[in-house]
Amino acid sequence: MNYFLSTNGDVTGPFPREELERSYRVGEIASHAQICEEGQESWMPISMLYAHADGQNPGGAQLATVPGGGSHVHYHIAPPKSPGVAILLEVLPALMMQTFGIGNLYAGNTNNGLILMFTYWLTCIVNFFLIFVVIGIITWPLTFIGYLIWAIISAQKSAEYANAVAAQAYGNRA
Repeated sequence: MNYFLSTNGDVTGPFPREELERSYRVGEIASHAQICEEGQESWMPISMLYAHADGQNPGGAQLATVPGGGSHVHYHIAPPKSPGVAILLEVLPALMMQTFGIGNLYAGNTNNGLILMFTYWLTCIVNFFLIFVVIGIITWPLTFIGYLIWAIISAQKSAEYANAVAAQAYGNRA
C-alpha cells in the first residue's frame, strides 16, 4: 500500500507504508503531517495511522478491532463552532444570570471564559460595596456593559479561531 505525504502543504510520494512508518518512528516525519492512500481522496494525520502500533492514542481517537484481526483508528473531527451561537451563549446568560464566559467555553477558549466569569463576579462584589457610597450605581452598569462587549468580541473571535485551526489542520479533506 502506498501513501502520499503532505507536510506544510507540500505533497510528496507515493511512499510504501513501511517507509513512512520507519520515518515516522524515528521522528523524520512530524505527527501533524497528513497522509492519503494512493487512489483515495481523504487525508488524515500520520499519527492516526500509526498510533495504535505504539500504544499512543492522540486526539481522543478510538481504537476498534477490525473483523479478521488487527485494529484501525476512528478519528473524530469536531464540528465547526458557530460565532453566532458563541455570541448568544455570552449575551443570554449575561442578561439572565449575570454570568459571562459561557460562549468562550463553547468556542474552546476555556482560559478566557473562566477569566471573564470570575473577574466579572469579583467586580460585582466590589460594585456591591461601592453602592453604599453611591458610585456603585454608576460603575455596576458600566462594568456590565464593558464585560458584555468584551465577551461578545472574544466569543466571536474564539469561534472563528477554532474554525481556522480546524481548517488548517484538516482542510477540506475531512
